[in-house]
Amino acid sequence: MLGSEVYSYFTALSKKANSAVGTVWKISRDEYDFSCPADINRYFNVDDVVLPDIIINCAAFTDTTAIQTTHDGYIKAFKSNVILPRLLAEACAKNNIKFVHVSTDYVNSEQSITIGNTDVVEFPVNVYGL
Repeated sequence: MLGSEVYSYFTALSKKANSAVGTVWKISRDEYDFSCPADINRYFNVDDVVLPDIIINCAAFTDTTAIQTTHDGYIKAFKSNVILPRLLAEACAKNNIKFVHVSTDYVNSEQSITIGNTDVVEFPVNVYGL
């Protein structure tokens, strides 16, 4: 849902006169599974693909009930919410592409510990936060 909104916003912005926004692409999960290194390589290493200046990642698995209660839900969340952003960030860094990752605020609890004088470790609210 967020990805569709972001796409619509930037597409509309790109159509305005004197816009600094150029061509806007939307890549669906059906085209590429960016949690899979083979698909990352397939996208970023195609000779005739014009790589973007910026990638905004809004992909996420957010079914908190499935994540909390099923192994399959946890695996889907880990692939979408941990592996995918990491692989995309690495590929963007290699290709000098700016990377924006949109995440949730539903991650950290108010419980934390301080290690040494400055390192604070915050604990996740639940498995989804983890």
